[in-house]
Amino acid sequence: MKKSNITILIITLQSLVLFAQQFDCSGGRYLDSLFGVTVTSNVLYGHNFNYNGTARDLMMDIYTPTGDTLAERPLIIFAPKGSFIQENKAELTMVQLCTHFASLGYVAAAIDYRVGVNYTLVMQNAPREFTYAVLRAYHDYKAAIRYFRKDAATANTYKIDPDMIIAGGSSAGAITALHVAYLDKVSEVPTYIDTTGLGGMEGNSGNPGYSTEVNYVVNLCGAIADTTWIEPGNIPAVSMHGNLDTEVPYGTATITMIVPIMEVDGSASVNLRMQHIGIENPFYTFWGKQHIPYDQNAGGSYLLYMDTVLGYVTTHLHDWICETTSVRNNQSNQKIVVSPNPASNEIKISFGMNNYPKNISVEIFDYCGKLVYSQRMKTDIDDRINLTGIGKGFYLLKIKGDNFIRTEKIIIQ
Repeated sequence: MKKSNITILIITLQSLVLFAQQFDCSGGRYLDSLFGVTVTSNVLYGHNFNYNGTARDLMMDIYTPTGDTLAERPLIIFAPKGSFIQENKAELTMVQLCTHFASLGYVAAAIDYRVGVNYTLVMQNAPREFTYAVLRAYHDYKAAIRYFRKDAATANTYKIDPDMIIAGGSSAGAITALHVAYLDKVSEVPTYIDTTGLGGMEGNSGNPGYSTEVNYVVNLCGAIADTTWIEPGNIPAVSMHGNLDTEVPYGTATITMIVPIMEVDGSASVNLRMQHIGIENPFYTFWGKQHIPYDQNAGGSYLLYMDTVLGYVTTHLHDWICETTSVRNNQSNQKIVVSPNPASNEIKISFGMNNYPKNISVEIFDYCGKLVYSQRMKTDIDDRINLTGIGKGFYLLKIKGDNFIRTEKIIIQ
């Protein structure tokens, strides 16, 4: 199910397109812990059958910001670790992640999902059996997404914005979230898998009739079976991974559990693919660390690594949710042309003659979120940005005026 190598023939650049409602990000919302947290445990979100044919109720714990009066909040769903043979939505990592994001103003959920494999069949065909295991988790995750969209359209218990849902997870949970985001075609599923028997791409775990689209991915030490499933125009992801991980590969390698399972593409390979095709993917490496160093089973300074996770993910989600909303609301009113793109030595920013903005500033960020260029622009019809000293690669160009923010992906070659 792997490619031998990838040749990128065409690189597609596009401006950020926003579908979410406008969020009130004032007062540190989505950046600072402003709220207490209320936890509703063991909410039933679906049903399905385990690998051995036994029935399974699917449960989740939902964390909400206590006393928050907003009518719509972004939702972030997390799935726990467990190698697809065990899982626990109440593990400390899930509790820490969900409590933190609910305190910022999100609705957060930690889900159970079906786990387990037939070890006799694994010894005969490990890739097939673990692919089925991933798909069972994938279908359950999608049922959880649909549960919240159904609730938003009916009882509206949790007051989520159905147009701002973030898929996240740790280890096996991150593998699941990545597949929910990027495995979207039957043609991408291995031919030895019967998707019809599983309920197609959406599955039979509950809440049919609602979309399973998500807006962003939080990938904590995860992997995807094939990075070519990530295509131009797909949603951004924020990723974190230890470069010495021997359980879920940092790059492209074979997962082994007693026997070799399958070759997968870890977070570094995901990051490389996304850079090549112009998708935002801020990527943090836990240098010198193995699998999930923020997990309590890692021991040592795991709480410090969890602080790093919370800070890094919080910052990037805040930027996406809060700053890019202004792009959507204002970009249609301001004509801006950035050329050439790709560029070598300079780029030119051109504004419409009849609607020239005031107080313009320009910033360029690399794909780790580091500011590499900043200046105020002259009050001309056109202005040129000198790229000398900025390395080759993919960048975000942010143009700000009095009444607008425009963000463009650019390539320097």
